[in-house]
Amino acid sequence: MSNFHHTDMGHNGAVRNVVSVSDEGEIVARDIQTPAELDRIKDSCAQARNEYDITGQRTAYGYIAARVPIVIWQNWRREWQQKYRNDWTWQTFEVMKLNSRDFSYLRTTDCKIGTPHNVRTATGV
Repeated sequence: MSNFHHTDMGHNGAVRNVVSVSDEGEIVARDIQTPAELDRIKDSCAQARNEYDITGQRTAYGYIAARVPIVIWQNWRREWQQKYRNDWTWQTFEVMKLNSRDFSYLRTTDCKIGTPHNVRTATGV
């Protein structure tokens, strides 16, 4: 079992970057988003879902569909590249993730997000 030596590469206000090196020379880079930052994003999505103007119309509807933390977005992007790029376009995959029960808290509306017709089909790559 090897020991890892950790080096904090800094924090950009939303994500902390940590590089770990094992005794055998294995390098692991991690992007860490704090629970407080995730809570701030979740709260802003919940607030947008509940914003109405004086006439009762949703003020956020049609402008911002969701707010996704960068680390989650990067993980989705990697997953799409490795497994699904031949089946779905990136836009379709992203909408599928946002419409799933697991990530519905990131949507700024209570309804499902639609996928534009011109990006629904597989990329063919």
